[in-house]
This record gives sequence, C-alpha cells and structure tokens, in this order.
Amino acid sequence: EYMPVERTTILLGDGWAYKGAAIPKILQKTSKKQRLASKKWCKWKKKGKNYYCRSKKTKKWVKLKGEPVNAKTSRKIPKPGLYQRSSDTYYGSGNRTLRKNTYLFKRGNKFETTKFSFTHAGMYDLEDGNAAFNSYSKKDKKGSKSLSVVTGSGAYGHSRKKSGPDGSQTGKYTIKDYTITFHLDNGAKKQALFFVHDNAIILNGKMYYQKSKKRKQKTKAKKKR
Repeated sequence: EYMPVERTTILLGDGWAYKGAAIPKILQKTSKKQRLASKKWCKWKKKGKNYYCRSKKTKKWVKLKGEPVNAKTSRKIPKPGLYQRSSDTYYGSGNRTLRKNTYLFKRGNKFETTKFSFTHAGMYDLEDGNAAFNSYSKKDKKGSKSLSVVTGSGAYGHSRKKSGPDGSQTGKYTIKDYTITFHLDNGAKKQALFFVHDNAIILNGKMYYQKSKKRKQKTKAKKKR
C-alpha cells in the first residue's frame, strides 16, 4: 500500500506553531498554559530556507518535514470550477479502496459537493471456497445511494440503500481570515481551514486540484471534424 501523507503545521506570527489543520482565529485564542500542555503545540524558528520546531521533551530543534507553502487567502475562490481530490489504496491480491471528493464552486459564492467511494475485497480459502465483497456509495445534491454485494461459491447477498436530497451537499460559502464557512441549505454551518497554493486550494490540510477543461475541448474539436 502506498499513500502520500499530508501534514499541516500552522506557523503563527507570535512564534508558536500548531501541528494539524485548525482555524487560525481559534488557535490565536488559546492560552500559553494550553499550548505548553499540548503535544500539538511547539515553538518555531526559521534557519536559512528551513523551519524548525522545538521539542518539548528533548528541548532540541527538529526540522519540519515537507515543503513550506506561501499560503494566500481571499474572500472568493480564485477560479470558480470543479476542485477534486482522490485516493486509490491497494491492499494486495487485487483488494482496493477508491475514494473521490469534489467541490464545485459557482458564481455567487454557491457550491456543491460530491463524495464517492468503492471497495473491492476478496475472501480466499474459506470452507466453502472463495468469495468477494464489493461496496459502492455516492452522495451528492440529488441524494445518497449505496450498494454492497457478496458473491462466491454459489452464495449471493446484497444490500441497497437510497435516499433523497437533504440539503447537506449544497449551499453558499464565505471566506475570511484563512477560514471558509459553508452555509448549507439544510441550515447547518461548517468551517474549515482554507488557503490557496498555486492551482490548488487547501481545505483542512487536504489539497484539492482544479479539474482541467482541456480534455473536453479536445473531444468537442474532434467531433466537429
């Protein structure tokens, strides 16, 4: 199994650093006593092009891993469109889990989200032979649906669920002070750390890349010919 590891360390202007994805405005309100008691907090410094965090246990300066990001913020998504992140995890013997999350940011600060996952697992050397398990789930503005199927050795079983829209995948957003607030159509409100880096946006430490439109344009050009 190979999966890239995303780590976020927030460097505050007062010399403190927080290991994790959190809203800066909330972090700034934490007391010195709370910071000293938590393993997630440390003092930071810059030396050359590298950044270091001081270990509370050894009192030594430890180099922070990863690439420093020049985080930028704005009150709107710089480029409206579809942003997505996906992961494909292999567990061996053909077993895998595929996940894909997307955010569609529209004009007027409107948004839509979609969550998708697929899992395949083989069960081998059972008393009655081999079997396989497959599951699929998707949730978007139209609602949610899921399907689980077990097959093998003359046996078959499945479970299916489906529900209509609940207003949790659509709404409007506002951005302020590196924080994005999602005002969902069902009345709920969610907040997340937000900033822009190159052609990607970062939500709670997870990077979402904007989907390119070049492929669609090429396809249309071929059809016209």
